[in-house]
Amino acid sequence: MNLQSIHRLIKPELTRTERILKDCLFNNGHPALVFAEQLSRFKGKKLRPILLLLSAQAAGGTKPIHFKLATVVELIHNASLVHDDVLDEATLRRNHKTINQRWGNESSILFGDYLFSHAFLTCLQVKSEEVNRIISQTAFKMCYGELTHTGRKFDLSLSEAEYLEIIQQKTAALFSAACQLGALFATNERARTVSQQQNISRLTQYGLNFGMAYQIIDDYLDIASQEKDTGKTGWSDLSKGKITLPIIRLIQSLPAKKRNYLQRLISPGRNGSPQKRSRTKIQDRSEIIKLLNEHDALSYTLQKARDYVRQAQVSLNFIKDSEAKLLLQKLAGEIVPR
Repeated sequence: MNLQSIHRLIKPELTRTERILKDCLFNNGHPALVFAEQLSRFKGKKLRPILLLLSAQAAGGTKPIHFKLATVVELIHNASLVHDDVLDEATLRRNHKTINQRWGNESSILFGDYLFSHAFLTCLQVKSEEVNRIISQTAFKMCYGELTHTGRKFDLSLSEAEYLEIIQQKTAALFSAACQLGALFATNERARTVSQQQNISRLTQYGLNFGMAYQIIDDYLDIASQEKDTGKTGWSDLSKGKITLPIIRLIQSLPAKKRNYLQRLISPGRNGSPQKRSRTKIQDRSEIIKLLNEHDALSYTLQKARDYVRQAQVSLNFIKDSEAKLLLQKLAGEIVPR
């Protein structure tokens, strides 16, 4: 079962969410309208709203509040994408020009801020301290993770444990929050049973492991896939000095001399200023790919993602069987490319 099939199965719920999202973004005459129209061309997978809605169904059923919550997580995700494209100097997303490529960094950053602020305005409409706390903490984690990763550019001493902590903050936190919010508000806030509390915890953990696997595969594809396959700018992480799991694993496998060689391949201008280093491009991608394959760094990365997928699926074991639970299991199974 692919994502398109899941879209069809929960089409009514997604349609309600998309209607709220459009109401947020498409205000006639608003200066942000032109950016919102370009954003809509990217036709994102809506993974986070899907996980929120399925978690709600698995935990007891969807309520009107879930459609606003799904809108919030999608707004936050889109805001982070717009900012990420600026940071990565990306020119393509889903085979369309990025907003920064069309209108420049200044407009992109402001539009990203606009999306973030819309997310928090929508939170206020929900009138729940719990929602505000979860969303605020999640946004903080995402920013903190990105800042940490940016601060470690071209740093080949970044360990696997540090990398995993970074992606837990910058990516997995929002997946986890989506599942948590879905599960939380499928139950009676004032009279949750022990079993319901356990289900909330299990679904929150599912989202966290799902997000970990998702980001690891995204980092894998950034190096191992072609732009025509992913629809977005390739090698954006490494060309900007962001060290990800395939490179971390490779570094662990190389003798000292080859590590120095890899450092030169990744960052020929590493002795210059930070500004100069951030503009340095990869000189020999084929040589890096060769090293990654020789030392099984790419296969190790895929296996690590599979481990997180397995953990996500195990989190669902004690949740009552339902179509939503089955879809969550299948969604996790689709993360790692075959």
